[in-house]
Amino acid sequence: MQDTKEIVRVANGLFQKPDENNFWICSEYIIERLGSMVGIDQEEKINLRKIASIFGMGLGDGQSICGIILGCLIILSKRYGRDNVHEDRFQIYNRVVSCKEKNN
Repeated sequence: MQDTKEIVRVANGLFQKPDENNFWICSEYIIERLGSMVGIDQEEKINLRKIASIFGMGLGDGQSICGIILGCLIILSKRYGRDNVHEDRFQIYNRVVSCKEKNN
């Protein structure tokens, strides 16, 4: 719980003055923190960076954070043998897109 609060605190601080570098720093910080919290290895961290980059390109740099969270869910789902990983991915993606549209 304390780790989650720390991630939110740092992310909020970085979002006060958003630019591409802040979003990237925030993404990297969250990857490292989540990695240590749920035991993600280096190869999985590389995959998270790819997912975050795809979200950043498609939905704006700030959405890379959603990509990281989505990536963690996919990795954990695969690790525990869930079959509907792709369905989860599209549901989360659609939620992110609809939130972005509401805020514009």
